Amino acid sequence: MNLLFLGGAKRVSIARAFKACENVKIFSYELTPRVPIAVEAEDIIVGKRWTDFNIDSHLREVISSYYIDAVIPFVDGAVAVAAHLSDIVFAPTSSVELSEIMFDKVKCDNFLRKLQLPVPDKYDGSHQRYIAKPRFGSASKGLIEFDGESSLSESTDYLVQEYISNRLEITVDCYVEPISGRICAIIPRERLEVTGGEVTRTRTIHSNRITELVTQVLTLTKLRGAVTVQLIHDLTTDRLMVMEINPRLGGGVVCSIAAGANIPKMILNNARGLSADTIREYQDIEMVRYSQEVFFT
Repeated sequence: MNLLFLGGAKRVSIARAFKACENVKIFSYELTPRVPIAVEAEDIIVGKRWTDFNIDSHLREVISSYYIDAVIPFVDGAVAVAAHLSDIVFAPTSSVELSEIMFDKVKCDNFLRKLQLPVPDKYDGSHQRYIAKPRFGSASKGLIEFDGESSLSESTDYLVQEYISNRLEITVDCYVEPISGRICAIIPRERLEVTGGEVTRTRTIHSNRITELVTQVLTLTKLRGAVTVQLIHDLTTDRLMVMEINPRLGGGVVCSIAAGANIPKMILNNARGLSADTIREYQDIEMVRYSQEVFFT
């Protein structure tokens, strides 16, 4: 099978996880050819920005020219782009409309509230401290913490929520079959260390409470394919809430894969029209990351 990664520049470990399943060829669509994924890819296809008017037509040409069987997005901007291509190639994503809602933090927050899912409180002046998140931000960039009143509370460019200091952040790697809607994997991980928005130390955990909440999230939202649900546990009040949802593979999913949730195999099976295995048991493991260099001449 030929796989096309969209923005898979740093996802070397995930590429290796796909290759460990079977003999696949990986191509990656990037803005520059000098990216780490080059060590595992057959070719780096230098393409356009996700917002480029011509990106859809260009990707359709690439899919045809390289005989691509599945398209897998790795960054927020690529998710809706991949969903647009689902009429000609397998893409483990939700609908275009749902993908765009998840990419917009304000729309996502409103969407989750309408479904009566637990989320942190919006700005109302009743909390001592708040956090403002850029509406279309990612990787924890541009976060602003503030006390009391601020002009940010009225800005439409930010989602402003209560700041929870005594907290535990939890990432949940999920996979839902795009056609059947069957939930195949729900693997929670504690985020122990994060650098530049990327998890560098994480460990899988078992929690019926988390599994029940995430099952409810996936069922009510009707999300499909690879989904990363970010939860926050307020340790002071014992509230467990949905912080945000990324309808794609997260960078730390390799920890869940190593624990026994072979999400790459699920994607490959579904791309062939086969059913994916349902993961009910997985190991408790801890993953620690390190940097490795790639050299170009």
